[in-house]
Amino acid sequence: MLRRRLGRTDLEVPIIGLGGVGLGQPLEAITPLINRARERGANFLHMYESQEENIGRVLAGQRQEFILSAHVDVSADPKMKMGTADEIMGRIETCLRNLQTDSIELFQFHAVMDSDAMDFIRAGGALEGIKKAKEQGKVQHIGITGHNSPALVYALKEDDFDTVMVPFNVMRRDFGEDPSYGLFSFTRRKDIGVIIMKPIASGRVTQNLSAALKFILSHDVTLTIPGAGTTEQLDANVDIAEEFTAMSEEERKAYTEELFFLGEPYCRQCQYCLPCPGEMDIPAILKMGRTCDFFGLKEWIRAQEVGTLEVHPERCDGCNFCESRCPYDLPVRQMVRDAQQYSQQA
Repeated sequence: MLRRRLGRTDLEVPIIGLGGVGLGQPLEAITPLINRARERGANFLHMYESQEENIGRVLAGQRQEFILSAHVDVSADPKMKMGTADEIMGRIETCLRNLQTDSIELFQFHAVMDSDAMDFIRAGGALEGIKKAKEQGKVQHIGITGHNSPALVYALKEDDFDTVMVPFNVMRRDFGEDPSYGLFSFTRRKDIGVIIMKPIASGRVTQNLSAALKFILSHDVTLTIPGAGTTEQLDANVDIAEEFTAMSEEERKAYTEELFFLGEPYCRQCQYCLPCPGEMDIPAILKMGRTCDFFGLKEWIRAQEVGTLEVHPERCDGCNFCESRCPYDLPVRQMVRDAQQYSQQA
């Protein structure tokens, strides 16, 4: 499989890695998945904190075969505070203990949604803490993730980060193709590695997986991390990577037009709208509603999925918390009201 240098780091990574969704399964399911990733050369693993212990168990005896990526959610919210140097060092120590290793290749600040969040990371000591971990050899490279291009450009200007992870797919093209955002042109100039999450738009562009992944890899990115829940799904991703040839401008345009019917708006499941003061699981509600509309599964979804969720638009008091935090400027409140039709009827 083709490998690319991850920005200004010394890491040569595969163009297809393994994302976090499939790695959240039980140990007996992820063991063959991770072993297959090693065999096929898709040895870049990105994980959530809740997955680290099981992944560490699988990696015992073969840690050197993998490039690992983990992250920390930094927040100024007193209920979920994680922003001082000591707190960050504690999180890194926990990560290393979970993974049964003494060093990790990439550690990222996750979901930096605006300039205030970045200012908090710098002022609160979080950045100082992760740099100290790097000096000690516990972290090899530092990255950042987010859904808001201007906020990320703001964060990357100071040369503190070696990589950036963003959502990018045929449904979400602004990072790569909208000159008003310009993130990819910026990372190219700064030699920052670009990791792509949500390459198939949360499952919405699976009609032609090969075209979906080739579309992404034909831009100024380093690698993408599609989810895979089985070895068969992983093999399909790797097969595409092994046969990768860049799309021409004409092919990219044709593919974009082919999927235009998917339309806007849609929820990208970033969860920035949470917690809802009305205690609604907004991303889950919108995901199920969109599935109904797109696949014509209204009765099945009503019975199996949304019926178990709390779809109560009357709980909304108009506080606008969700819409003020949505990085895509979606009409969230109206979308939740529209989703009420999919809840179980009394």
